[in-house]
Amino acid sequence: MDLKSIPTLSVFLLMLLDTVAGEGVDVGQWTEWSQWSACSQTCGSGILSRERHWQQPKGEKPFDKPFTMSENSGCNDRECPVDGTWRPWGMWLPCSEACGGGIRKRERMCNPPINYGLDCEGEDFEEEECNRVPCPPLPVRFNVSKCTSTKYYTCKSGKMCIPMEELCDDTVQCHDGSDEKSDPCYSNNREGSVGYKLVKDTGTSHSGSLSVIVGLVVMAIMMHIIGHC
Repeated sequence: MDLKSIPTLSVFLLMLLDTVAGEGVDVGQWTEWSQWSACSQTCGSGILSRERHWQQPKGEKPFDKPFTMSENSGCNDRECPVDGTWRPWGMWLPCSEACGGGIRKRERMCNPPINYGLDCEGEDFEEEECNRVPCPPLPVRFNVSKCTSTKYYTCKSGKMCIPMEELCDDTVQCHDGSDEKSDPCYSNNREGSVGYKLVKDTGTSHSGSLSVIVGLVVMAIMMHIIGHC
């Protein structure tokens, strides 16, 4: 006999005995069904189950392993909620300043929740300082009269200008850094991406006045020395 068929045959015999018991012969009986169990899942297709056991006739030696009959039923077949998830961060936007310290930002998007899941936690943007190197100093005696020419780019401050061909060349010359900002350059001013070049004074020379001052200082020193001889 095939051993695999023994459990099925045993149940069949028990059911047959149950039928015989209905005719007044004490051969044992099935217990009442138990209460349905809690659903195995709160969502996404779970299972309910219940059992009943075969009770032997009184006075008979109990089975080593009681016979049990189980019944299953589906439950909670609704879809589970899915929380929102963040997408990768986007690229950094251009720095607000080419030098002297600015701010740059980047954003990220949230994949929306499904079936009443929770929204993404955290901010959808972040910012940090950028281009913190100081800007070049403003020339003391810059001749702004030449800035009216189309050959020059006038810095935003209006206090100096640079040759037009040197605009947006990744080298800051304007004292306010306006020659390398995203407007008019429309490029990413990433931290450390710009160099610096000092613009020489272009105004009228005052070397004569400076010579007079130096002469007076030297004369005062000589007189002090003579007075102590």
